Amino acid sequence: MKCLVIGGSGFIGSFLIKKLISEKNEVVSFDLHDSNISEVNTIIGDINNTEDLDNIKSDFDIVYILAAVHKDDISDYTEYYRTNCNGLENVINFCMNNRIDRIVYFSTAAVYGDTFFDAHEEAKLSPQSHYGKSKVKAEKKLIDLASKYKKELKIIRPSVVFGPGSSSNMNRLIHYVSMNKFFIVGKGDNFKSICYVENLVNFAIYVSKMTGKNIDIFNYFDYPDYSIRQICDKISLISNSRKVKNIPYLIAYFGVSIIQSFYFILNRKATINIDRIRKSMSNTSLSHKKLDSLDFKSKYNLNDSIYKTLNR
Repeated sequence: MKCLVIGGSGFIGSFLIKKLISEKNEVVSFDLHDSNISEVNTIIGDINNTEDLDNIKSDFDIVYILAAVHKDDISDYTEYYRTNCNGLENVINFCMNNRIDRIVYFSTAAVYGDTFFDAHEEAKLSPQSHYGKSKVKAEKKLIDLASKYKKELKIIRPSVVFGPGSSSNMNRLIHYVSMNKFFIVGKGDNFKSICYVENLVNFAIYVSKMTGKNIDIFNYFDYPDYSIRQICDKISLISNSRKVKNIPYLIAYFGVSIIQSFYFILNRKATINIDRIRKSMSNTSLSHKKLDSLDFKSKYNLNDSIYKTLNR
């Protein structure tokens, strides 16, 4: 099968390409940066530039769309919409013009908001961040055009993705816990949906082969959910580090406030802030009901995933 991966040089895209190649697919990557995978042909370009997309000449059976602006430290929030919506529209038009009938789009659980519990695919979307809002708009564009032109569209809303080479919050948690530099704020009984990158790309390939509904949406996370306390305990055990201690919210609040003030005086950005503390205490839990109806099984459990991330 001929596969086009838009955003193939990124964290998830690189793992996806390796898996597709291992299954004997012919893969082309389109990205701002060259791929470090020798077996793949990378076309350097920007989805915001239609002329760059026109440099992709081959016919494809399927396109996987990962290219997006997703960092949370971007000062100009319009960049989220320029790339995640307008750039995506360029990719959609490319697919239409080149008769690519199968599309797999990587969205995000951020479409449900910053705090959610047991969020299912039909739940009301309440994004709080510009990233989440831009992804909701992107999903709508895709659904409208896929419906109009009878394309097969699978939208995946992954939870926090982690693994070797990622800079995600989960990767930072693994690092700081293993270095004995992390404290749990509050009881640590809030639940977090997370997913290991290799499980996610396996799921993406799985849904790409599904028939039946032309348009379908899937949450993805590695079931079951774990509390922050349970996750930290597993990291401590696997990394042979000390058990993570708890500190009350008020102490954390005042401590972080002092750190932020100090960094402000130095005109530097603090690596931790009050908003990050609050997010660490919130529930971000996805519903697994639709996943349960499928015969897909994740290859790696949480212990495996933490070990592979620590020993990359």
